Amino acid sequence: MTEPPATKSVKKAIADSKKRFVTVSEERISKAAVILEEIENGVADQTKIENLSRFYHQLAGAAGLYEMTEFCSRAIAAEDLSMQLKELTGTSFTSTVKQLKNLTENLKQLMAAQGQDDADSANQDTSQYTQQSTSGRYSALGSSVLVVASDPTSSSNLKGIMDTLGVRMQGCQNFQQAEAAIKEQTPDGLIICTPISGGSPLELAYQVRAQPNAMDVPIVFIGDEDNFLDKVKAIKAGCDAFWDKSATVQQIEDKARRTFARLLPHKYKILLVEDDPIQASTMYQFLEAAGFEPFVMTDAEQFEEALLSSQPDLILLDVILGEITGFELARYVRQNEKFSTTPIIFLTTQNALNFHIQGAKLGDDYLIKPAPPQLLIATIAGRLERYKTIQDLMGRDALTGTLTYAEFMKEADRVIGRADTDSSFLLIDVDGLAKINETQGFAAGERVIATLAELLKKTIRNFGVIGRLSGDEFGVLFDALSDNQLLEIATYLKTELKATAFQGSEGDFRASITCGIARFKEEDGLNDWIQSAYDAVRIAKMHGADSVGID
Repeated sequence: MTEPPATKSVKKAIADSKKRFVTVSEERISKAAVILEEIENGVADQTKIENLSRFYHQLAGAAGLYEMTEFCSRAIAAEDLSMQLKELTGTSFTSTVKQLKNLTENLKQLMAAQGQDDADSANQDTSQYTQQSTSGRYSALGSSVLVVASDPTSSSNLKGIMDTLGVRMQGCQNFQQAEAAIKEQTPDGLIICTPISGGSPLELAYQVRAQPNAMDVPIVFIGDEDNFLDKVKAIKAGCDAFWDKSATVQQIEDKARRTFARLLPHKYKILLVEDDPIQASTMYQFLEAAGFEPFVMTDAEQFEEALLSSQPDLILLDVILGEITGFELARYVRQNEKFSTTPIIFLTTQNALNFHIQGAKLGDDYLIKPAPPQLLIATIAGRLERYKTIQDLMGRDALTGTLTYAEFMKEADRVIGRADTDSSFLLIDVDGLAKINETQGFAAGERVIATLAELLKKTIRNFGVIGRLSGDEFGVLFDALSDNQLLEIATYLKTELKATAFQGSEGDFRASITCGIARFKEEDGLNDWIQSAYDAVRIAKMHGADSVGID
C-alpha cells in the first residue's frame, strides 16, 4: 500500500536528522565514559552524576525518535542506574559504576553499528522521501471547489484565489458541464458566477443539496449587487453567500477564506519544550513535516514568553528539564485561565508510578520514550481533535448547537459596532411550548425545539447568526436583507414548521411560531434593538399565534 505524502515527509525529516544524531551521540557517549573513569578513580561529585544522567537521558529520548529500540532500552537502563548513584555507597556504588561502564561500552558499539547501517542506506535509492508536489498537497487535502463561470477572466481570478487558499478548483463554463460534474462527484464547494448559459444557478444549487451528505457544502453566487437573483429563492435553494463581482480580488479572497474555512488546510500550533537540542531539532522537523506549526524551545526558563507568544493549540513537555520539571511548567499553564484547557502531552523515559500520577493530574497524555513518531503524531492528532470539539461546543446550546444567549448577545454587540452595519434581528417564539410540554411531554417539546433549530440552520446557513435565547425563543442576526425579504423568510419558516407532524404522549400534533423583525437604528443601543424585536413579537401575538410583526 502506498504511504500518504505526510507519512513520507515525516520519515524524510527523521532520516535527514539522524546522521547528526549519530555524530553527537558518539560525542556524548565518550563524555559519559570520561565521567565514569573520573568517578571510578574517586573524583565524584553531585554535578558529575547529574551530567552523567543527563547524557543518558538525552541518548534514550532521541534514540526513541529513530526507533533504535535496543539502543534506547540500554540508555534508559543506564539513566536509571546513574540516578541511583546519588544514594549508593561502598561496594554497591562501585558495582553500579562498573555496570554503567559496561552499558556505556555497549552503547558505543551499538552507535558505531548504527552509523555504518546509515551509511549503507545512504547509497540506496531515496526517492521514497521526495517532497510532495503541489498536486500531492491538493490530493492529501482532498478539497475541490466547482466554479461555474462563462467569463474566462472571472474563472482565472477565482483560480488564483483558490490557489492562494490551497484549495483545488474545477472549472466549468456552462450549466451542462456543471451538471455533469455534480453528477459525477459532489463538490466540496460550489461557486456560480451569474448569469450562466444553458440553465439556472438555482437548479445547480438544488442539485448539490440533493446529493447525500451535501448539506454542509458551501454554495456561493457571484454577480452584480443590484441584479442578483431573488435572494430569498437563493437562500431556499441552499445558497450560503452572495459576492459582488465588482469587489476587489482581496475582498473576494477574504470572503472566500471565511466561506470555505472548513476546507482550508489548518496548521495547529505545537509548543515543544525539550532541553536537548538534537531532540528539539528532530522533533521540529517531523512535526512540521506532519503538517503542524511547531514552536521549539530548549530553555525552560523562557517558557512563559514562549507560551504567550506562540499561543499553542497543544503543548509537548519533556518531564526532565534540568532544574525545572515539565510538571512545574504544566502547573503554570493550568493556572492561566486562557490555557486551562490546552492539551498537554508529557514525554519522558521515566515510567515510575508517581510520574504517571502527576502526569494524569496535570496533563492529557503521558508517553514513555521511546515513543515512535507515528504514535506521537497520532496522539497529538487525537488530542487536537477532541480539543477542537470542546472549543466548538463552548458557547453553544447543548440541544440545538446554536449559540447560547450570552454568545449571541456578544455577536449582536459586535454587529452594531461596525460603522457600516445594515442589520436586522429576527426573533422567533415557539407558540405554547409550555402547554406542549404539559400535554405531550417534555421529550415532545424538545423535539419541536430541535426540529426548529435544524430548520433554521438549513435555511439561514451563512446569511445569519442563530442563537437560542431562552427555552422557547431563537434569535437570528441578518445583514443586508430588506424587510420584505425578512418577512418572506419568516413566512417560509412558519410554513415549513407547521408542515411537520410531531408525536407526543397524547398523539400527533403540530407546532407554530410567532416572529418579530426589528431593523437596527443608528440611534439605538443593543438593548433598544433587542427590545424592538420583542415588541414586534408582542404586537404579532395580538393578532394571534403564527403571525409576524415588524417594528
